[in-house]
Amino acid sequence: MLLKMIEYLSCQPKNIVIGVCLLLIALSGGIDYLTGFAISVDILYLIPIFFVSVAINKYSGLFIAVISSLVKLFISLLSISPNQNNLFVYWNSFIYLLTVIIIALISSELSESIKREKLISRIDFLTGIPNRKALFESLEIEIYRSRRNHQPLTIAYLDCDNFKAVNDRLGHQAGDALLSVVARTLKSNIRATDLTARLGGDEFVVLLPDTPEDIAFQTVSRLQNMLLTEMQKFNWDVTFSIGIATFNSLPDSIDEIIRTADELMFVVKTTGKGRFEHKIFNQD
Repeated sequence: MLLKMIEYLSCQPKNIVIGVCLLLIALSGGIDYLTGFAISVDILYLIPIFFVSVAINKYSGLFIAVISSLVKLFISLLSISPNQNNLFVYWNSFIYLLTVIIIALISSELSESIKREKLISRIDFLTGIPNRKALFESLEIEIYRSRRNHQPLTIAYLDCDNFKAVNDRLGHQAGDALLSVVARTLKSNIRATDLTARLGGDEFVVLLPDTPEDIAFQTVSRLQNMLLTEMQKFNWDVTFSIGIATFNSLPDSIDEIIRTADELMFVVKTTGKGRFEHKIFNQD
């Protein structure tokens, strides 16, 4: 629930978030003035501080905290009787300011920690590229966009041929290095709108949104040649079997999209390796 709220707030325009929170502080001040010292409404001041801290950053949260403290001080000065000592009001306001500053800093750090954990959970630890979870999330977005804009979607499923032999002969360290080179090569040679992900083991996926069959063919062919060049640099006897599926009409599920490309890759794997099989799926 907290993660969804942070994600929602983070997607909103900053000026709107700040504007709404300033309005909430003004409203809180009005309620504070009407209720006087009989009822504490401090919690109302804290809500906008928390929202800004998690949605934007700690500096914006500190700004709202200071504004909140000034409003609360102003209301307190209006509410005290003439014979009361103002020093107590200023002291209480100072303590309140320290409190809301701490709340703003803690809220901001909590938000950043959650965002970092979310990012880490979507990154493959070995190669540093997106993992299966990130791929599925991106696919969900791209399927919606493809259907809305009537654009083709291409996915390439890649398997490293003879990877196990390299791993067994040269050791796991060499195998890990090989996978990292593959990931780096794929990532650095695709568009910013594309995505490459490691599904696990020696299997990778390249997602190419808004990519028709001819561009998909050229892109994957170029990637395969670059990968082979990198393998030759390290004297790794590895080739790549790739299944490419271009969808002009998308199936009902993400699993079916990936399975289709996987099956095309398997055809290559069982009929010679080191090449790719490309199939176009149109509306029935």
